[in-house]
Amino acid sequence: MAGLRRWALLGGLTGFVCALGLVIARLVGITSVSDTIGLVSAALGAASFAVSLWPDESAAAARLPRLTASEARSETLNAQSMSLSVPVPGSRLVGQQHLVARLLAVARRSDGRVHVLSGMGGIGKTSIAAEVARQAARKSVRVWWISATDRAAVQQGLLSLVEQTGVEPAEIERALSGRVSGADLVWHHLSTLRRPWLLVFDNVDDATVFGESAFGELDGRGWLRDPGGGTLLLTSRLVDPNAWGLPVHLHPVSPLSPEQGAQALTSLAPAAGTLGEATDLAVRLGCVPLALRVAGNYLASPGARIDSFVEYREALDDRFMAIQRRSSVPHPNARTSVIMTWEMSLDQLDAEGCPQARPLLRLMSCFAGATPIPVSLLDEETITQHLDGITVPEEVDAGVRGLLRVGLVQADRGDHESDRPPAFLVHPLVAETSRAHLHDSADARSVQVTTLALLEAAIGTLDPRLPNDWVPLSRLRAHVLAVLTSLPSDLLPAGIAVANRVAWGLTCAGSLRMAEDVLRFVLRQSDRLAPPHLETVRATHALGHTLRARGRFHEAQETLQRALQLAARFPTADGSPVSHDSVIFVLRPRSRLLELERRFTPVVVDERSADDRPGSPLDPPVPGRSRLPRADLATEVRFELATVLFALGDFAGAESECEGVLETCRASYGDDHELTIAVQHELATVLRARGALNRAEAEFRTISSTCARGYGAHHPFTLTARHNHAGVLQVLGRLSRAEAELTDVLHTARRTYGPEHPSTLAHRHELAGLWFERGEANLAEREFDQVVAARRRLLGANHPSTLASRHNLAAVCAAQGHWNVPDADLPLVMTSLVDLAGERHPDTLAARNTLGFIQLARGSREQALAELRALSAERAIVLGPEHPSTLTTRHNLAAALLDTGDRVNAEAEFRAVHDARSRVFSSQHLLLPIPAPRWNSWATRRTAPGRPCELRAQAVHSRSADLPPA
Repeated sequence: MAGLRRWALLGGLTGFVCALGLVIARLVGITSVSDTIGLVSAALGAASFAVSLWPDESAAAARLPRLTASEARSETLNAQSMSLSVPVPGSRLVGQQHLVARLLAVARRSDGRVHVLSGMGGIGKTSIAAEVARQAARKSVRVWWISATDRAAVQQGLLSLVEQTGVEPAEIERALSGRVSGADLVWHHLSTLRRPWLLVFDNVDDATVFGESAFGELDGRGWLRDPGGGTLLLTSRLVDPNAWGLPVHLHPVSPLSPEQGAQALTSLAPAAGTLGEATDLAVRLGCVPLALRVAGNYLASPGARIDSFVEYREALDDRFMAIQRRSSVPHPNARTSVIMTWEMSLDQLDAEGCPQARPLLRLMSCFAGATPIPVSLLDEETITQHLDGITVPEEVDAGVRGLLRVGLVQADRGDHESDRPPAFLVHPLVAETSRAHLHDSADARSVQVTTLALLEAAIGTLDPRLPNDWVPLSRLRAHVLAVLTSLPSDLLPAGIAVANRVAWGLTCAGSLRMAEDVLRFVLRQSDRLAPPHLETVRATHALGHTLRARGRFHEAQETLQRALQLAARFPTADGSPVSHDSVIFVLRPRSRLLELERRFTPVVVDERSADDRPGSPLDPPVPGRSRLPRADLATEVRFELATVLFALGDFAGAESECEGVLETCRASYGDDHELTIAVQHELATVLRARGALNRAEAEFRTISSTCARGYGAHHPFTLTARHNHAGVLQVLGRLSRAEAELTDVLHTARRTYGPEHPSTLAHRHELAGLWFERGEANLAEREFDQVVAARRRLLGANHPSTLASRHNLAAVCAAQGHWNVPDADLPLVMTSLVDLAGERHPDTLAARNTLGFIQLARGSREQALAELRALSAERAIVLGPEHPSTLTTRHNLAAALLDTGDRVNAEAEFRAVHDARSRVFSSQHLLLPIPAPRWNSWATRRTAPGRPCELRAQAVHSRSADLPPA
């Protein structure tokens, strides 16, 4: 409209100036046509210049990208597509101009401090920040807006920022993969910007979204740092300046004055009464901007049963007294008034024939505040079955539309390209006040049951083992934890079961730290249960598994011993069907579950070759249900403890424990039970690691026959057992038989699952290692290269299985003198392993061992010697001085000493390693390449005389009892 007004003005001035020019020409006696035209043209130019000075509001608005508030708060955007636009305000900002002016001055000329708008929810912090951002953009300040609801949103937003301001995509990729520090990249780039900039972090209600130190507090070195030449503005409920880990300047946001509150009300509902009446209502509402906005929108809505400030205030008073009489705790503060504000809108919807809006708001408020609630979570059938007040699915849709209409809920349509699903958002203050009504309400039980049922239904449709389900599961994490805190003790076990499943999904996705956080939260909540429930024991068991997967073996052992004590209260099998979740932590890989095969699967075998069906591999089989007795918890935990002993290098203890558990399983469940097979498989793995190769080979052969008889020749259990049987044959030197076995297993997997199924890739990985040992390095390199490409595409460059193949590719390339293969860059692999598991994790140490071998092969003797010396000491501390992996590094160290001419020390080290291996392994094993323990999935190979390097036969910490090795 502003543009049209400018053109209309220009047209009018043109006509007027032309006429005026002709009159002036006559008066001054100008008769020449050319002189007359010149005079008129000059007048027109002056008029055009004057019109150009007319402010164009649409152009100014166009310079500031806009985004709806719900989109700005979304936490699910990826770094490539995340919008950083300032949200459109819900109404004009009233008051707080002093804060806006002060912060605008800072934005135009940074003072080097972090500025925080602090105050309770609904007080107007976001509106103030948005107004500062809009005015700063008009002053040529670059403005970005990030909704800091969680750590992922902060990191994705900052990486999106630097991507949009000129950082190369390759640098972004390095940050996303963990090869460089993303925070360092962002803040270094921001320090190079010359133009003033303003970065707003909205809704920072948890300071740890910017990172944590080892002590659980911010240290100022994470994603929040001194802004330098720019300006940082945060909105937060945190009022403690010490919460941020670096100096900040707090700007407390207070409620509006009564006059400003009245102005806000009259601007929204000008026909609802006088200024004095609006002032009375504003005072009654505590002058809280959010409450004022809701009240004003209600009074201005068509068909409102209450249409004046006076009636609204009187209704608040009546309802407040009713609440007071029912409540044993008085509520003299302004928040009580806010509580009543939402009820007025619900009363209106009730009167309009939409009573289901109230229970729906109560339901949605029980989920995590300020976190998108996926539309799919609000399953209409489940709500109809459990929530009082809703009888048919259509009422759910009508109730949600009513809540959207009065502004109590906001909608986010989602974004298909960025995989952001449609969702609803409930303001934290609305959610908090709505939950307050449940404390003394008869509807509380119905709402609690429904929230739990919705989460069970949503998570029950997701498979934590499938990559496509990882993101949906992670989106539900915050909601699961929020619901868990509000459940009564009788519903808590079911809630813990849901949370355990979420932790499983996080483990599958490689988010071990987050999985640990979830399980620790679950165990804190379980303190409300007396005595401990079965699900509490399972959560303790799962925590022990997660700690072991993170390489914290002693903590895992302590946690599992506690789980064993608790499990003693549930000593017998109950004869019920085995639960799909009950074997999660029995037959799991040790640090990731991605390739965990679908259990109880009647595999359909297509006898045609995969080559005859290009591009159409069989779909993964659907899991069925087995009617096998459930193993008692004590047996499961004993088995887990045996694996921890194995991880700690106590092979004798692990073997003894496995034999005891195996005897129990055979007596209680039979040879065909999953747990029996898993324990037998673990025992065979221990035997292989300690050098009892003939016994290990016999055990794997027996397991293969048992699985073929009980599950079928093409079942994953059978293929896994045959796979690892071939591995023992390989170590025994029977390469032809091992190759024939692996080739047949691979052929079966191709026909059953397709050429690029994770299980098929695992078999290809192992077969490539066999070719390498047989001397066909070129063939092995090509195969590893193809497996790396497929795993990178399917799982990501830094998935443990991909890292395993990249590591092997590096070793094979090094053996041939190929040093410049991108995927074989072992230092990058080590960086990813450190990020995944830590610097002292056994897998990281194993990669360092291979790096030392490569340095030695390339002639960097001194560098290799220093690395192997340091690694030998490190492995002795972490694993033990006579652990096979430690002995492998000491063997390499002796070879490095020999290469540098130190024959005396080399001979002494070789003798010490020989004596230690004589104690640890059988005499048969001494004649062969020494295998590293199966728990960290490496097998020692000789690529040059006296220079063993470690090739990964499996992915990080995988147990081959339940899936083919990587």
